[in-house]
Amino acid sequence: MQILSALVVSVLAFSNGAAAAFDCKKAQVAGFTYDLSALSTEITLESNATTPPTITGTNYKLNICGPLASAPDSVPEIDRCPANAWVCRSVTNYKKDEKSRVTEVNAVAGVSSKDEPSLEARASGNESPREFHWKMSGTKVDNVEWSADIKLVCDKSAKNENPPTLVGFSQGVLSLEWSVPAACALGDSGDGGKDKSPDNDKDDTSSQGGFFSTLFTLFIVGSTLYLVVGVLYKSLVVRATGLDMIPNLAFWREFPYLCADFAQHMWDMASGRRRDGTKTPYPVPACLSNATVPADLDLIQVQYVLRHGARYEVESGIEYIQRIYTELGDRVPHAWLKPDMVNKTKAAELSTSGYTTSAKLGQRLHQRYPELWSRLESNAQTIQFVSSEFQRTIATANAFRSAADPQNQTLPVKVIPLDSDSILAMKLTCPRWAAAKTTVQTQVANEISTFDAIYGAELQAHVSKGLLKHSAHELTPEQIQTMYRLCGYDVSLYNEHSHWCTLFDERTSALLELRSDIRYSRVYGPYGALINQHIACSLFSTIVKDIDQALRNPSTASSMFRFGHAETLMFVSNLLGLDQALGLTAPPITGNMTFEQSLHRGFRTTALVPFSSNLGIELYVDQTSQAFFRLLLNERVVRLPGCTSDVCPLGVLRSKLADDVGCAYADICQV
Repeated sequence: MQILSALVVSVLAFSNGAAAAFDCKKAQVAGFTYDLSALSTEITLESNATTPPTITGTNYKLNICGPLASAPDSVPEIDRCPANAWVCRSVTNYKKDEKSRVTEVNAVAGVSSKDEPSLEARASGNESPREFHWKMSGTKVDNVEWSADIKLVCDKSAKNENPPTLVGFSQGVLSLEWSVPAACALGDSGDGGKDKSPDNDKDDTSSQGGFFSTLFTLFIVGSTLYLVVGVLYKSLVVRATGLDMIPNLAFWREFPYLCADFAQHMWDMASGRRRDGTKTPYPVPACLSNATVPADLDLIQVQYVLRHGARYEVESGIEYIQRIYTELGDRVPHAWLKPDMVNKTKAAELSTSGYTTSAKLGQRLHQRYPELWSRLESNAQTIQFVSSEFQRTIATANAFRSAADPQNQTLPVKVIPLDSDSILAMKLTCPRWAAAKTTVQTQVANEISTFDAIYGAELQAHVSKGLLKHSAHELTPEQIQTMYRLCGYDVSLYNEHSHWCTLFDERTSALLELRSDIRYSRVYGPYGALINQHIACSLFSTIVKDIDQALRNPSTASSMFRFGHAETLMFVSNLLGLDQALGLTAPPITGNMTFEQSLHRGFRTTALVPFSSNLGIELYVDQTSQAFFRLLLNERVVRLPGCTSDVCPLGVLRSKLADDVGCAYADICQV
């Protein structure tokens, strides 16, 4: 499967001793086949420089399909290219009336028989790369590892006999460019060099057909037995009738939605959309399903807390991006350097994609709760919207409201002033949290330093490989982290996967998400100061008050949609313990945790607070007026610890919030 606009690196194994180890006729690059056999010849490139009183001649020999042939016996052994060299550089000094003298011979590419070159290409969609790089390391000279980088360009108007162009030799890297028809992909991807006779094909088809037909037969027989036995049990023992006779009916009602959601999840993972931390685009669910809600329950109210849609970088972050543009501008294509990302007049504003995603979310929640929206005809306060006093949250709330309420029956969005906002922008009104943020910075720095010591070299090597030019200066961890943020912005703002995101694969994206989560989990999350666990108490006091009013008079219950920030949802998560609900285990996030441990952590900003993230509490009552709730994170059901089913007794939620509902916000935030 080829992933849209991904950075594809195809490593071709070349063996010195066996020609079959690398077939030039079927070289694989990004899943496409190239016939390089026309280039399987030794080529010599020469350049001369006048160095009075001598002339210095530099000679390069190369063969991209295998090691160079041994020099004839007439050449002194000391002047010969080293064995196993694929690219060799020799320097000869000429002086009038004197015999020429070889002053240098070294392998630019290839040292041992185990050395292998690689082919690297930047592929786009299903199109074969129009150019790719042949790369191979060589010997070390003065502690600098030499290497060759040959850029092969598809040019059907050229001839394969044309030699490559010498671009330069700098800091041990020989750069060549070779425009030839052989650099154009073939019409198919080849069969890997495996020869098959018609008889073998027939046998393979027969054996595969027999296996799958047997498997299919077993599946049909097993399914039939399951259905028959289940129906008999439901009919004779449970005395069920109608559709209730179907075994596990609730599961089969939900099954299509589970499959669709799983397919969406796998696509998000494959396309890199699930590893951009707080800059992740919203993971739109594949479907809307309420199959886990029993039919005898009535929906009374919903309470939603939502993050704003995709925005431009904040002003402080623009400074880091400007540095990247300056420091790496010649190492990435110009198209990657988007002016919007350094435009301070747009800093932190809601983007066009943010408007669109917010509107579509409003439409989906309108479809999910038709019974709530129908009540607007009799009471305009049935559904209300509240926002913090920021452009991005107000704009998100208005986009959501316009799409969810096209008849404009609801009241305008209510905005909470910043200086008194203990509900949505609580970090600005809580001095104790501000003091704790300063205190925790040393711990954050130590953990990130530990992380960089363990994973920094791996990230450096992987990201540097995707840049256009080599540099004597290594990328800093902060440069790599900023490029990772730019990848998130590329996808969230522009749906662009073929620029900055090509520098990262699934593992490096997950590592960089972990690096940023070290900070978020302490500044805003459950592993920081104690205030992080309780700062959302004022918000939940308001939510519980609304729930109590709805239970006293269900016919006039008001549903609330409150628009805040990423930290709003992180504080909500702390109080509810969502990290435990989302993770297989809940180890503290540390700089020295293994990659496998990091995959099982509960606190993950990608899953918890992507752009437009939301947490909904649905309130239900049964025929005896007993109250239940269901929790949804980003439109997907999650279970709080203590809940044995998706729809859970309201008492579990009340117990969870008991210590925080009715809090004295000013007192707990006092330094």
